[in-house]
Amino acid sequence: MTTMERPINESPANRKVERVETSEQRLRLSTLLKIAQNGARTLTVLTMPSTKQWETYVNIDKAMNETAGMKVVTPWTTQGYLYSIEPLGLVAKSTLDDMEWSLTDFGIKIKPVLIFTWQRLLDLGVDPISVFGNKSQSKVDSQGNIVRTTSTVRVQILRTLSRENQLRIVDLARNTDTPEDTLSKHLQKLEAAGLVTLESADLGAGQSVVTYQITERGSNFSNWPIYTDNQRKSLSIYSPRTKEAIDVLAGLGIPITTDSVTQFIKKKYNRADRLTTEGILSHFAREGLLARDKFYKYHYSDVSLTFLGRKVVEQVVEPLVKWSQNIEGQEINDVGSELKVNQKAYLDLFRQIAISFCQNSPDKNANKEAKIQEIKRLIVQNPGQLTVSIISRLLNLYSSSIRGAVEQLIKSGEITPIQSPKSHRTFFSPVSTLNPPEQPKA
Repeated sequence: MTTMERPINESPANRKVERVETSEQRLRLSTLLKIAQNGARTLTVLTMPSTKQWETYVNIDKAMNETAGMKVVTPWTTQGYLYSIEPLGLVAKSTLDDMEWSLTDFGIKIKPVLIFTWQRLLDLGVDPISVFGNKSQSKVDSQGNIVRTTSTVRVQILRTLSRENQLRIVDLARNTDTPEDTLSKHLQKLEAAGLVTLESADLGAGQSVVTYQITERGSNFSNWPIYTDNQRKSLSIYSPRTKEAIDVLAGLGIPITTDSVTQFIKKKYNRADRLTTEGILSHFAREGLLARDKFYKYHYSDVSLTFLGRKVVEQVVEPLVKWSQNIEGQEINDVGSELKVNQKAYLDLFRQIAISFCQNSPDKNANKEAKIQEIKRLIVQNPGQLTVSIISRLLNLYSSSIRGAVEQLIKSGEITPIQSPKSHRTFFSPVSTLNPPEQPKA
């Protein structure tokens, strides 16, 4: 059944997903996601001892970098993270010296959940930022209780889509109580991460096209005028049919465009002309009955989860929602039990989190070391075969970012550029490849 054929009473807009209802549950989930969405925040919590021992932010930062095997952030950035998560109840600041910090009971309890979240997402090849976003603004009610955050909106979108094979964005917006403009921005990010797919509902395949909205005057005007074309031909039949199409499409939440109106009339009356429709819609707009606007595919598309998106919901999102409702799964409990026996049980994951943060975080203080080392590794494995453009595509990073890292490697004497005489392109090789050590004489 197409979007236009879907009866109003079959719209899935009212089939809402059960939400994290209580304020306490919303707080637990939003707190967890605020930490999990940022690798450095996660590492800050994981670095701090579960014995509630007081540590200075400088020592916490030093221990984080040593465990990761790279410089993740600066001590001042670590201190900033501690101040930002203190109101969440995960850490406490010493009353004697504001340089010293300690985990709270909640901070200790959240460690296994952070490990579980990152482990599952990295196994799926997904960065937490792409799932939960990189912003942490909270919307609160009049009593100061958290209503929603950027991350919880993403969770609600993904859970809602997991219940339906496909939803129109207009229905998804109603279901999640999210304005369409805001929802569109979330969907752009989720689509880029490969978690959702959008099928454009307009014939422009996602290009900006003209759409119409009924104005206040149009809503209060009962007898819309009959359009007379340039040849003074009165379209006394086609004009009312156009008005009928406008009313039906508006009621279904389908964008009013030249193509959608023409399609409706042709389907019902077996005859329609696009140019005539365009002329009548323009006439209605001149009369102030319709207002012109533009839209893109992110506003009026059918959206559904990809296979990867469903895996993320099943293996990550749903267990986290249950945890927020004090229903801890066996996997999270197993992580907690392992940590009690061995605090260093997840060192490899710790390093993976650090690398992921440095490569993907929009945080301006994210260190470049991981990116530089990854570029060097590629060049060592493919001597004389890689250009800035090729490395950019392999790592999905901007060429300008790659170029800066390559220049640093050249200055440090670790790689050298090779100019191709035929293509005039610059390739790179490790210095050790160009200058192999002399073999000892027999």
